Amino acid sequence: MEITEKIYRLLRSQQGEILRLSRTSVMREKEVKGFVGELDLFLQTVLCDFLPSLIDCKIVSEEIKSAWPPVSSDFWIIDPLDGTDNSGMLSFNFGTMGALIERGGISLAWIYLPIREQVFGDGFFFAVRGNGAFQKTPIGFKPLHVSDKRDFEKANVFLEGESKKLPESPFICKIRQNTRNRNGMSCALSFALLASGFHAPIPVDAVISYKNEPWDNLPGILLTEEAGGKVTDFYGRPWSLENCGSLVFSNGLLHGQIIALNCPAFR
Repeated sequence: MEITEKIYRLLRSQQGEILRLSRTSVMREKEVKGFVGELDLFLQTVLCDFLPSLIDCKIVSEEIKSAWPPVSSDFWIIDPLDGTDNSGMLSFNFGTMGALIERGGISLAWIYLPIREQVFGDGFFFAVRGNGAFQKTPIGFKPLHVSDKRDFEKANVFLEGESKKLPESPFICKIRQNTRNRNGMSCALSFALLASGFHAPIPVDAVISYKNEPWDNLPGILLTEEAGGKVTDFYGRPWSLENCGSLVFSNGLLHGQIIALNCPAFR
């Protein structure tokens, strides 16, 4: 946990600038898709300058063009600002997150929600492989555990991905017909809520991530698994670095019911 503590201290030390830029950052459209702003680039610089001092390996980022998966089996992967469109002083929805990949597996991950940190002092969520998932609070580390919801029709499901593309998936259309659901607010917030279980301000029992990028999903994979949940692709197959774009994150108890909507043989 020493590494995650250092990452927290770094981000907390930049809290003032993060909040300032969340109010004033000017965004521009990227060449491919989406938007990038001054806050994205600021957090990218901060993390890229710092992370190699912890473990010196390649950094993969949303804002750095590189082949996927990387040739090296050890690397940092970061999403400097997840929820760029949502960033602002009136929104809890944006965050910065990342993970350390070692020998092709996720060894640690973090999510930092700046506005939650400012208001409640508990905006840092992290997981370490084999050691659990936690939320850093003013009184110490709170262990995280997913919900124990078993009835899919009463479950709260968040849908993550480009809003205009979600309806193109028959699987997601079936989920919308069978459960309480809403388009997610950002992967960072959705995964933090899922890992927090019934203690979350908005309980989330599953997150469906459709055609997202590795930096969107990898931090949430470890956080979900270490909080007792389960992650697979839409067909119930194990995730991998080559298969991490469209995934089902759940509390585990609902996983079979969710996958069965897309693959009836999974029942």
